Amino acid sequence: MAQQLMSIYNETHDPLEVAAKLNERGVARPSGSGDPWNAQALEDELRRINDSQDEAYTTNGVGA
Repeated sequence: MAQQLMSIYNETHDPLEVAAKLNERGVARPSGSGDPWNAQALEDELRRINDSQDEAYTTNGVGA
């Protein structure tokens, strides 16, 4: 997903367009949801990833 997202961000930062391009490219959602991408799903998935990274940093004594 990260590589696809970076490629898409080279074209657009609009959440609706990003979600549409993720769907076009068949990118799976990290949560495992089979639902299609949309702007809210993009925000939710990115928030989950960020929260998970924050938790890992806190647990391991580094980072934020």
